[in-house]
Amino acid sequence: MSFNQPEQALSWLNRQTDIDTQPLTSELISRSAYRNPQFADQNLHKITEQDDLTRLTSRVYQSYSRYSQAKADEFLSRQSPAIREQVLTKLKRVEEIRSRG
Repeated sequence: MSFNQPEQALSWLNRQTDIDTQPLTSELISRSAYRNPQFADQNLHKITEQDDLTRLTSRVYQSYSRYSQAKADEFLSRQSPAIREQVLTKLKRVEEIRSRG
């Protein structure tokens, strides 16, 4: 699967009818979040598994925050309250662990 051209990979996945593409779609979005957070952002709605959605939302948020905290905050504000809370809780735990050192 091409993580350098995620649109083409997603197009191919969307044409597959005889397999469960959810795990591959999740992996594609996850791997593209670093280089192409816009692509990941635009395709999060394709993720149906709640844990995957939370994990991917967190990755996209972190990727946006490397470029612009305002962009990251805007992205997070568009997420459901439940997802937003889970992401913030996860990030808080990560920061606590980092601060311990």
